[in-house]
Amino acid sequence: MIHNLIQNVCDGPLILQSKLGELMEHIVFLLHLVDARKKELNFPVIMRKELKETMRTVVRDITLVMIPLIYFKSIINLLNHSDKDVGEKV
Repeated sequence: MIHNLIQNVCDGPLILQSKLGELMEHIVFLLHLVDARKKELNFPVIMRKELKETMRTVVRDITLVMIPLIYFKSIINLLNHSDKDVGEKV
């Protein structure tokens, strides 16, 4: 029982880091979609620019608190994405 509790406490930060990596990957993919489908979105240019700026800010802030292992894992996942344009966005 105590061992499981200690294990959960030790794994907690790594799980949080993994979730940050996943979040970063999703945001980068969405940023790619905003660029790729700008004509289909029918957003005013100013809104699209604001959205992209906000997404970049969130990614930057996430990367500031990520440990290198998770950061590079996420970058590698994005580079190996099935949509090669996502890799170029990275």
